[in-house]
Amino acid sequence: MFPVRRISIVIAVLAFSVFSLPADEGRKPLPECPTCDSYFVINQPGSYYLTASFREPGAAIVVEASNVEINLNGFSIENTAPKAFQTVVIKNADNVTIRNGTILGSQRAIYGQFVNGLVLEDLKTRAGSFANIDLKFVDRFTIRRVIMNSGVYGIFARAFTGTTIHGIIEDCQLAGMYHGITLGETVGTTVRNNRIRTIDVFPPGGNPLIYFANSSGCSITGNTLENSNSSGIGLLNTSNCLVEHNVMSDMENNGIWVLEDSSEIVVRYNIVKGSRLAGIRIDGDRNRIEDNMTNTHWLQGLRFGPNSENNLYRGVSGFGIGNVPPPCAGPGATRNFCDEGVGNVDGGGNILP
Repeated sequence: MFPVRRISIVIAVLAFSVFSLPADEGRKPLPECPTCDSYFVINQPGSYYLTASFREPGAAIVVEASNVEINLNGFSIENTAPKAFQTVVIKNADNVTIRNGTILGSQRAIYGQFVNGLVLEDLKTRAGSFANIDLKFVDRFTIRRVIMNSGVYGIFARAFTGTTIHGIIEDCQLAGMYHGITLGETVGTTVRNNRIRTIDVFPPGGNPLIYFANSSGCSITGNTLENSNSSGIGLLNTSNCLVEHNVMSDMENNGIWVLEDSSEIVVRYNIVKGSRLAGIRIDGDRNRIEDNMTNTHWLQGLRFGPNSENNLYRGVSGFGIGNVPPPCAGPGATRNFCDEGVGNVDGGGNILP
């Protein structure tokens, strides 16, 4: 165990001030510490900032207090231990903000647990064997303008069974990981204006680039998705969500996939190109699919699976090659359209030859 430096003991090391003070007034910065042999624990509220980059063989900063703001000041912190879990830890705290720097982790760059009110913005992160940002029961989170590279997950946020979380993820860039943004047990969460791209070294599979499970009230808008080894957008056991104005290409699975037990999803104004399966696949019930454009898919442009029921589709143009198994078992199937479900309704205006 590495020794710990605590703000309550070493006040000159981790300084604290009232948020309303002008920049740096009355504050003492984190010291220059290129080869620290300990990590910092922040257990008092306040505003903190770095004056130099540093590397630490383990967790570098642990936040255990509410009402904390950390400005990395453009510098970087890195966890150098090959099997250490995370670089920055936030736990059992409310209203924490971390901004303006680089966080590099061997497993996780940032880990939060039991936090109410977390802002992560203007950061660059890199993860190793797990997630860039891993949040467990973190409510009211905002992640914006974060550039993430490598790792298994970009963002992995979830609550426990019987509880929910909500947040905003916007204007982020994710590249080089197996899963993009995976969210579970969320209510009213927004994912907008992000750019996500995986790499080809991973085998096919994994979660969709944007994946909601056991959630409701989500909004997925304005995202650009490229080159996934799975699907672009996926919703499982999720309801009352909006999926619109997203652009995606070169998905290994389906472009947009509304999975089983998902209902009351509106999918509209999306452009989907080059999926190895269907452009849009629906396996849920009572969803509305309208005014989407899908093109050049190995299966159909629009496909309703055998578990789909009572969905409405209109104004959809879909073009597929239709030469990859499994074939469509539904009546009137074409290479651009397949309906294997029950009670799905053509609302008109579709171009599905």
